[in-house]
Amino acid sequence: MDQGRVALPGARKEWGEWCNVSPAGLGHLPTSETNSTVVDAIVWIKPGGESDGACGMTGAPNAGAWFEKYIELLIKNANPPIAPTYAKSRRY
Repeated sequence: MDQGRVALPGARKEWGEWCNVSPAGLGHLPTSETNSTVVDAIVWIKPGGESDGACGMTGAPNAGAWFEKYIELLIKNANPPIAPTYAKSRRY
């Protein structure tokens, strides 16, 4: 089950709208431990920062190009939230 770009309620006016859907967020982290008899794995098929095309959101680049604004949106709206992976700087 792809959870790489999960549309939030009200993101699509019509079923089938797929281009840089907003608002959206990253879903559950990829895993093969699903505790489900019908879901083998949860995956993020497409990289979150890869644009779907020059559509869906203002300033979206062509398909396949990096889209910083979109990955920022996906991380901001991630459910469950994504914890930072960088080390906090030390003050001496």
